Amino acid sequence: MHEPISIRAALTFDEKDPDVFAMDAYDGGRLHVDGYDAPVVIDLVGLRQPDQVKAKLEHGDTVGHQELVEIAATNIRTRGRLSVPGGPKDRIKAAQAGGFKWDASICVDPDQGRIQPVPRGKSVQVNGQTIHGPVHVVRAGVLKEVSFVGVGGGRGTKAVVLAASLATEGKQMTTAVDTPVQDQELATQLNEQQTVSAALQKRLDALEAENTRMRADALGREVDEYAKQYNANPEVAASIRTNVMSGKISLDSGKLAIVEAALPKGEGRMPWTGPIHSKTPELDQPTVEAALLKQLGWPDDKLAKHYGEKTVNAALSKENRGWTMMSVADEIMSSRGSRFRGSRTGDDFIRATMRSEREVVASQGFSTISLTGILGNVANKELMSGYESVETTWQKLAFIRSVNDFKVHTGYRLDMNGSYKKVGTDGELKRAGVSEAGYSVKADTYGTIIALTRQMQANDDLGAFSMLPKAMGRAAAIRLDEGYWVLFLASIGTHFAAGNNNYFSGGSSNLQISSLSTAKQMFIDFVDPNGKPVLVTPTLLVVGSTNKDTADVLATERNLVGGSSTVVSKNPHAGTVTPICSPYINNTAIKDQDGNAIANQTSTGWGLLAPSSDRSPIHVGFYRGNQVPIIETADTVFSTLGMEMRGYHDFGFGLGETTGGVWSKGAA
Repeated sequence: MHEPISIRAALTFDEKDPDVFAMDAYDGGRLHVDGYDAPVVIDLVGLRQPDQVKAKLEHGDTVGHQELVEIAATNIRTRGRLSVPGGPKDRIKAAQAGGFKWDASICVDPDQGRIQPVPRGKSVQVNGQTIHGPVHVVRAGVLKEVSFVGVGGGRGTKAVVLAASLATEGKQMTTAVDTPVQDQELATQLNEQQTVSAALQKRLDALEAENTRMRADALGREVDEYAKQYNANPEVAASIRTNVMSGKISLDSGKLAIVEAALPKGEGRMPWTGPIHSKTPELDQPTVEAALLKQLGWPDDKLAKHYGEKTVNAALSKENRGWTMMSVADEIMSSRGSRFRGSRTGDDFIRATMRSEREVVASQGFSTISLTGILGNVANKELMSGYESVETTWQKLAFIRSVNDFKVHTGYRLDMNGSYKKVGTDGELKRAGVSEAGYSVKADTYGTIIALTRQMQANDDLGAFSMLPKAMGRAAAIRLDEGYWVLFLASIGTHFAAGNNNYFSGGSSNLQISSLSTAKQMFIDFVDPNGKPVLVTPTLLVVGSTNKDTADVLATERNLVGGSSTVVSKNPHAGTVTPICSPYINNTAIKDQDGNAIANQTSTGWGLLAPSSDRSPIHVGFYRGNQVPIIETADTVFSTLGMEMRGYHDFGFGLGETTGGVWSKGAA
């Protein structure tokens, strides 16, 4: 599997429009690319481009796009625009304005199996040129991106420029020799140029041979180290070393052969085909998390909101595709120097995984990555996905507070005694007093424990694992909504009562134009303890499912026709209220957390409330302001081989203002 090929080339900006840039990306010749043991030529006939080729800064942040990509028979030219606003774009333009000369780097991703090796002594026609081996010809691939990079000064950049120059000189030289030359002096100059070009080519070939030898020696030393680590049979190791150095097998294949040779008879090859991380020996935890969530169906834009575009791009790379729970566990153990020999589906491997995690914690050693950390973060995000998928109503209605402990907390709203009066001729401001209205709330802990069982780990079932925190998140959201409505309905007759001027009933109190007008008037007539109007507009029409259609009509239709009458009635409430429907109000099949019936459920009752504020009839308190549940991971007890996760949430509800809403019985 080959890495994408990056090519550096000259880049220019449009003088009239500094957001526009252009480049001559590739001339069709030989390229020296890191990671290849011979020069590379990209066959332009088989080069494809996606719907849009992005422009990036140093192959990281996206800064724009290509408006034109011209892949001709012999070269590539592009024209693009800096279309993505933000800091990376500003840095590019500021550097350009200050005289900095940007280079461009295009990235080509070869198709697997479409790289043709051309050995020494052979030649091939590519891009209108005769290319002599040794060389690798990329017969098919994708132009992935164009990046702004610093001025090239490394070995790769120089090699690209040199290879392109030699290819051009060689082509020109052939043309010059084959053309009749009348001027003897010009012919002499051309022959001298040919001699110099041949000398340069000979020197380049010698450098290639030396690089090939040094690369082979390095591969041999790495095989020797691996064989020593696994106590491999010397004869077997020597054979593998020869095959790796000669290029018959890859280094990764050689390492795998050494491991398999060291395994006890019958255990064989590892039972999964996860990615081989030969390029980046140290795992990056956010990248692995994003790769696992991608397998669980998360779209790229959602991942980018949590991890950023750079991490998501890394998660989508070839090195990070195909992660599973057990391949991650094995890779983490390997990064800590622990090697497990045997089946990755057995109890011994699960115990080894948990033991490795415990040893890091017990030694208080620093570790940038852990299995419990990765799975815990993935579980937390799946929990939030389940939590946010539930359409709850409490947050639109309750006043939200933060509490610092689990004691009963009494909050106070201050009302001024005395009027805001005109200053008399003596110029003296009148002193006003303050009265306190107290409202109590107490946070309790709600939660449950789920287990990543031995069976789930043995089956390496990431999907089954993700369903647990997602279900936990959904349960937490439902419990919050239930807590609000259980208290709200229980307060009918006490908090919502005729004595508080916020409750009415009767034959005409069912939900209709006239009763809604009555509720609005009652709300507008509310006064504070100082005898002043509260001046809060009620806009939330709270109903059960039995009144939902009526509420929708009253909220939207300006003209109504009732019953068998053909008389059109004007609806003054259209556009002034928003229906909030909750099945807790009327559905008696819903029980509380203990399985008991919910008090005061009604098929006719409805309410009119103001948006969430300190005058809301119900208050909710969250421990230290945390409004979402969290997950913590730990090893399970000895009787349950695996990993446990506990999800919990600290919150509580309490009664608030009697002037925060009006309730109608909806019947006599």
